[in-house]
Amino acid sequence: MNRLTKWWQSPRQRRQLLTALSGLLIILALTAKTLLNLTVWHHGLMSAAALVAGSDIAGRAWHSLRQRHVSIEFLVTIAAVGALIIGEYWEAAAVTFLFLFGAYLEARTLGRTRQVLQGLLDLTPTTAIVLRAGRQVEVLPHEVGLGEMVLVKPGVKIPVDGLVVDGRSAVDESA
Repeated sequence: MNRLTKWWQSPRQRRQLLTALSGLLIILALTAKTLLNLTVWHHGLMSAAALVAGSDIAGRAWHSLRQRHVSIEFLVTIAAVGALIIGEYWEAAAVTFLFLFGAYLEARTLGRTRQVLQGLLDLTPTTAIVLRAGRQVEVLPHEVGLGEMVLVKPGVKIPVDGLVVDGRSAVDESA
């Protein structure tokens, strides 16, 4: 299996390609109509843009329907097909392109949000050193009881909220 075939089998990358291709076809269609006054080309390119973007959407709609679930993809497919039937080629292309582009932006935002949240989770300390009966005991932060004394060594993340009872130090509170 060559690299292009593997790349095409990735749903995320396939949708990115279909979105870009659909957008390019829309730009060409608008250019054909406004600069060259080629209405037939405009309609053909807009229809092609709708079919390119709509192919993935319709495939997902069909998959959902087979599971007896009416999805947003099904509704977008109906809207695009209806627009093509009544000759509103721009609307069909716009609906399908914007749906795919919106899904791309959503996936990208969710990916970045996951990375940021994982970074915040990495900042949380995994253990706390509690003084119990004169001994240092290592416990999970949620196991620290109210009123217990926690030993915080220099350079270690502070595991729980509290008051400084003894000693002095500087604390990085940026997180």
